[in-house]
Amino acid sequence: MDMRNAVQVKVLLIVSVVVLVFPQLIGAAAFSAKSEAVTLAEWNFDAESPLTTGGTENNIGREMSLTGAAITGYATGNGSGSRAIASNGWNNSEESFWMISLNTAGYESVTLSSRQYGSNTGPRDFKVEYSLDGSIWEEVAHSTITVASNWSSGYLNGAVLPAKANNQEQVFIRWINTSNASVSGGTIGAAGTSRIDDVTVTGLPIGSGENPGIKTIKQARGMIGQEVTVEGIANVDQGRLQSNRFNLYIQDGEAGIQLFHFQPQQFPDVKAGDRIRATGMVSVYSGVTQLEVSEINILAIDQDFTAKNVELPLYQDPALADEYEGQLVTLEGYIRSIGEYFNGGVSIGIINEDFAGVDIRVWESTGIDLTRIEPNTWYEMTGISSKYYSTYQVLPRTNSDFKKLEDQKPPPTTADREYLAEVAAVVDGDTIRLASPVLGATNVRFLNIDTAETYHTVRNDLDQNQMDHGKRAGDHLRTMLKVGDTVVLRLGAEPFDAYGRLLAEVITLDGVNTNWQMVRDGMAVTYFIYPFEEETVQVYSDAVRLAREAQLGIWNSEDPLLEMPFVFRARERGDLLSRYVGNVVTKEYVAPNDYAIIPPEYRVFFTKDQAEGLGYRLLEPADRNTADAEKAVLSTCP
Repeated sequence: MDMRNAVQVKVLLIVSVVVLVFPQLIGAAAFSAKSEAVTLAEWNFDAESPLTTGGTENNIGREMSLTGAAITGYATGNGSGSRAIASNGWNNSEESFWMISLNTAGYESVTLSSRQYGSNTGPRDFKVEYSLDGSIWEEVAHSTITVASNWSSGYLNGAVLPAKANNQEQVFIRWINTSNASVSGGTIGAAGTSRIDDVTVTGLPIGSGENPGIKTIKQARGMIGQEVTVEGIANVDQGRLQSNRFNLYIQDGEAGIQLFHFQPQQFPDVKAGDRIRATGMVSVYSGVTQLEVSEINILAIDQDFTAKNVELPLYQDPALADEYEGQLVTLEGYIRSIGEYFNGGVSIGIINEDFAGVDIRVWESTGIDLTRIEPNTWYEMTGISSKYYSTYQVLPRTNSDFKKLEDQKPPPTTADREYLAEVAAVVDGDTIRLASPVLGATNVRFLNIDTAETYHTVRNDLDQNQMDHGKRAGDHLRTMLKVGDTVVLRLGAEPFDAYGRLLAEVITLDGVNTNWQMVRDGMAVTYFIYPFEEETVQVYSDAVRLAREAQLGIWNSEDPLLEMPFVFRARERGDLLSRYVGNVVTKEYVAPNDYAIIPPEYRVFFTKDQAEGLGYRLLEPADRNTADAEKAVLSTCP
């Protein structure tokens, strides 16, 4: 089968099973179900001739030539039984290149594909250039080629020639060697060989690219379950968000959409700024509207695209946030902390003065260096607006998407801020659910206190004891709070816990601080984690002391709580105690496992550095027996 027939068979297969084969480098409108590309010229060398083996009438008999090196004949090419034109002597000239010329009259969207192979001492680095007169050369964008001793590494697939190459009587194209490096990493040797095979130039008849069936991206987003064709500009390089999948976003003037496929090697290596036409099935996956692509055609390169300025409160309104999905946005906010990559990514919270915020989802594949992002800092941040189920995310592409603001405002704080809210449910002794979100959260974790847990499976007496006291705590809170009650939420300096729950004191309209009341009634213990205010600690400490003296609830000597909730959680999950424990009165602190030395009413929790920064002194028992003896004395007061 000759090369022309092989291409025709491939076109039929692509149209019928909707699969394209496009590895590594930039691609273009090579095939289209509505407007099939025409092969203008091709060279497969199977007949061991440098002349074209197919193409339009104007390009029959065109020759592949070599300058600065020597053609040695023909050798094994790409594929079984295939032949390739071979050469050596690439070390003899400053300018060495393969070259072809062809006629593109009547055609546009001209693209080039080729394969190259090199021996260990053959030339490794090439780029493609074009010329209209054979003397003034311009580089073809995204056409850098790295050759290896295989036919896949040096594969150029559908590189787009600039528009100036359209509709020309004569276009010259060359593959020019750009360095002295050999395939093995040394220097090019005199006997080092270079081969080229499967050279194909295609184009679309002028005017045939018009397609009345193309939908706008906004229209396509509403066509779930239907196959559509859309056009837009890529706002991120393919492979940057997910290296092992075809995963990028395109946008037009009013909307954006994700393009996805499990096999990236089937499609062009799209770059940000490429204008593309994509065909596929519209679906929703993990809350994201996406186009499961079957065909990608690059129409133009280096197109302008811009980010839309948005405010963080936008992400509290799903209807508004969904309008920006897939588009590049720019926003300002405060980044308090930066974690580390885990399972390929990390989420960074960004908030404004009113704690409206969104997750910044950084994928490790972007190469973003997290150490270059400063915590506790205001930033202008650019990224692709997206979501994961109902959680909105912004996806940065590079470190340059994070710009530190010159004018650094004070950090946001929710200390003493109050919000009215309606109780939807009492979950347990220290958690309620709200009818409507406050600062984006519907679950409230009671600030400053901790009650026994009920989430676990009972496996032993300690588990049962924890469960019993946890149920009592929940029942007791339900005597103070009912579904439908309006309450005041008084926030602390940190508005959320690690699970995204709002941290607050919950106060009834009658003025009852239910957090403090739970402690006073012996249903909860204090739980102050840095940062905390000593005056507040003292108010709650008095409540613990009074409850202990009266042996209420968890302090009942006949049925005491046998494990503090934080100790139970560590045991049940197989974790170690991690927080140091301080005495707010004596300003002493102990290691996590020595927590029982500190009386319950005076306990505060922090890291070692935080303790020392607050002026606390490490309490070191004379020996372990002393510590154990002190724990024994306090055994009835865990």
